[in-house]
Amino acid sequence: AGNPIDRFQSFGSIGISGFKQFRMNLALEQRFQVKVRNKEEIQRLDNLVSWTMGAAYNFLWREQNQAHPLSVIGSAITITPPRFINATASWQTDVYNPKPLRTFNYNIGFNLSSTDARNYFTAPDLALDRDTRKVQAFTDQWNLAFAYSYAGGYGFENRWQTSKNANLVTSYQMSPAWSVEYSAAYDVTNRQMGTQRFSLVRDLHCWQASFTRTFVVGGEDEYYFKIG
Repeated sequence: AGNPIDRFQSFGSIGISGFKQFRMNLALEQRFQVKVRNKEEIQRLDNLVSWTMGAAYNFLWREQNQAHPLSVIGSAITITPPRFINATASWQTDVYNPKPLRTFNYNIGFNLSSTDARNYFTAPDLALDRDTRKVQAFTDQWNLAFAYSYAGGYGFENRWQTSKNANLVTSYQMSPAWSVEYSAAYDVTNRQMGTQRFSLVRDLHCWQASFTRTFVVGGEDEYYFKIG
């Protein structure tokens, strides 16, 4: 019908095409490091801020009937200061669009513990993904982790749509043998509570017993008991 089609068909894990390609991939990674002097002591903060960018340029954009040669530029920033807070952000930029910022996402994590908080650099696990059957044993301590995420982008009818979520994980070692944990997910956009999970763990010397109560919005509630 006058339209170009693939000369070969792919098979298995090998893909073959009869079309030629002529493109260049571009990537840039920047890392910012800081040195802090405290009297005679110097502390190095390696990779305090990391910024990566990536795009591709198609030299055959006219032959392939594409609107522009340069693809959407993807960017990501990670901020990992010591101690309590960390943050990540990512976005996509279309330099040919009147509204160049097409998507934007970020996540902020806050971790606080009764012990040395410098050991907590990563964001807390989401309540939906966390396996409470693997509860860490704390000795007379508490831990609090909070994460807030935002996702936005142009969707249907070229309107900016957003999604906001918050997650909380907290635990407390009430005695050398007993510990309790609570986690929850909250949909900030729709103002609706998501999954909640309560966990109680008892150390039985060579054994361990745990009881978990899970509340799932729109689903079945779950009781889970394990001894091992």
